[in-house]
Amino acid sequence: MQKVVYVLGAGFSAPLNIPVMGNFIQKSKDMIDAEPENYSHFLEIIDEVDKLSKAKNYYHTDLFNIEEVLSILEMAKIIENQSSLFANMLGDPTLQLLKYLEDVIKYYTPTFLPYKGGLPSNYHELMFGKSNSYKYYCYFMAALFQLKFNRHVDGKRDGEFTYIQNREYEYSIVSLNYDCVLEIIATHFDKHSDEEISFLRNDSPNSMYNSLKPQLIKIHGSVDTEILVPPTWNKQLEERIRRIWSDAYQLLSNANEIRIIGYSLPESDAYVKYLLKAASIETRNLKTIDVICMENGDTVQARYERFIEPEKSNYKNINMTMYLNKVYDLIIQKNRGDIMEFNVLEEAHSQFFRFG
Repeated sequence: MQKVVYVLGAGFSAPLNIPVMGNFIQKSKDMIDAEPENYSHFLEIIDEVDKLSKAKNYYHTDLFNIEEVLSILEMAKIIENQSSLFANMLGDPTLQLLKYLEDVIKYYTPTFLPYKGGLPSNYHELMFGKSNSYKYYCYFMAALFQLKFNRHVDGKRDGEFTYIQNREYEYSIVSLNYDCVLEIIATHFDKHSDEEISFLRNDSPNSMYNSLKPQLIKIHGSVDTEILVPPTWNKQLEERIRRIWSDAYQLLSNANEIRIIGYSLPESDAYVKYLLKAASIETRNLKTIDVICMENGDTVQARYERFIEPEKSNYKNINMTMYLNKVYDLIIQKNRGDIMEFNVLEEAHSQFFRFG
């Protein structure tokens, strides 16, 4: 069975209006303006950020990019043991910084609106509810889970999802994101199935092996757990995080194909680069590394060209929603009637890189 690993960066969730590193601080300021009574505790953090404006007198500094801001403060903490608010927060993962990260991500994560009976307006609504923002993500996820949907099942007015049993591919995800977009959609599938449809998570008590469930490994933690790794250059990996990175390493080591979506390969993120390189030492049959990342200019592509050997990679400078649309279009094209099968991911991926 061919093993395909998707590596998802912030650009994967960005079309849902979930913040990326470059607009995180601005979006948190918007939250204060919209609901000052709920988010006034952000003001202390914003004040600390504003103090960094002096750095702009000498160096190009993006004070709206939370990764750059926290990395500067982390360096100051290490070198001079500063007692600023941020320095203290970076030293203790239970303090205000992680609460700030969690609040901002949850605030901007769209609500999933499920179908609740009655007459649906269309087939899509019956399967995936009324959340238009999630629509194409749902089709991609159903393809990744390799599901089928039966509209007419005895005793079920709203149909049922089941796994497709005969498979040639095994899909997994290594996510760099804090949000729970993937888990929200998986929960929807599970509510409309007699089978347990969920990700195999590295923070769950069951075994990491399952022939049907895709693995989901979140190497920076998640807002639905107590584990979050602040976005700085100095990622000190405590034991729980180290185990997660070890699982990601094993997954990437066994991959036949790696597909990177929405990750710009920032110069500051050496940990992810070295994780990918270290995993390649153990790989037995890694065939291709495909990259989809929307950018202004060609700096991201240039970074990837320096990072990945060109004969092993394909790069698309295009919005990742075009990739989701390709999956959706092929599913609609191939399915008619009351049973819809979503096992089109390989064909859609191939067409996308051949024709766009």
